[in-house]
Amino acid sequence: MNAGHNPPFIAVDGKLEELSSTGKPIGILPDSTYHERVIEVPPGATLFLYTDGLNEAADPEENEFGYDRLRELFGKVHEPRRIVDAVTQFERGAQATDDKTIVVLRRM
Repeated sequence: MNAGHNPPFIAVDGKLEELSSTGKPIGILPDSTYHERVIEVPPGATLFLYTDGLNEAADPEENEFGYDRLRELFGKVHEPRRIVDAVTQFERGAQATDDKTIVVLRRM
């Protein structure tokens, strides 16, 4: 599903589930194999896809925002702009070293 990169999350009925990797990161090992995984995004569910620029964002003391904090934020906030704003606020003006990209899909 994510070829070894950050695990997507799906929020269903107030519960957040990590969607585990189905292979090694693309381009690392030439003979890697990948497996397709099909998930259903039920009505009312929210799917989060994101780049590591969010969880690896650092403050001026070089403390990372981190996976656990990002996961907690996804469980509370389902609006991309508010998620990116929270990470940017955490950085407190430190220079970003990577992009902050998030895709949020909400099934109605």
